[in-house]
Amino acid sequence: MTPLSVEKSRELEQHWAAGSQEDFATAIAICDGAKRYAACLFFLHLSVEKALKSAYVRAHASHAPYTHNLLVLTQRLGWTPDELTLQLLAEVNEFNMEARYPDEKNAFAARVNEAMARRYLNACQELLEWIKTTSEQAS
Repeated sequence: MTPLSVEKSRELEQHWAAGSQEDFATAIAICDGAKRYAACLFFLHLSVEKALKSAYVRAHASHAPYTHNLLVLTQRLGWTPDELTLQLLAEVNEFNMEARYPDEKNAFAARVNEAMARRYLNACQELLEWIKTTSEQAS
């Protein structure tokens, strides 16, 4: 991909970071208010995806890869997370597909509950902190 100017790179990095924060706040609001737990998990995926894309722009000064796959984004960053972090990334990765398509969405919504949503809210908050710290250490 074509390298970005320093100014454009910072702008894009901030765009992804702000989107990540907004989507995390949306996940909390949906969980607390609407109690739509599948949607909460979908927004958690978006939040983690955007945090990884922000880190990618920071590291490479180019546009982030056009993928929603958290494992691919982590791999393209050249990061080697521990097994627990990899497992969490793989689990959160599923929230994107399962919350999108009708049959999977209905099955997914049927098995999601408040305890699960809150567990992933906490886990993703830690994951987002790990992404931020790892990105800062890598640059």
